[in-house]
Amino acid sequence: MQGSTVTSWLGEDRRLYGMSYQLPGTQMMIFIDERDPMYQAYSRHSSWDYDAFQQAKVGGISCRTERNRIDVGNFPGPWR
Repeated sequence: MQGSTVTSWLGEDRRLYGMSYQLPGTQMMIFIDERDPMYQAYSRHSSWDYDAFQQAKVGGISCRTERNRIDVGNFPGPWR
């Protein structure tokens, strides 16, 4: 996302679920669709291919500010 800072991959047990971006005053989390091959992709060093991530199907988006939270789509267990 242009103008944002990637804050972290969203993963658990070295399996990828999505990515978190930080915008001024806003955190945006993009989750991979569970039918996409990159969903739960394993990485021994928790370093996934960012270009491949950008091509993955989106399964859910969460946008959070100090006052509001909007969730759209499906989210893996820890982020529900």
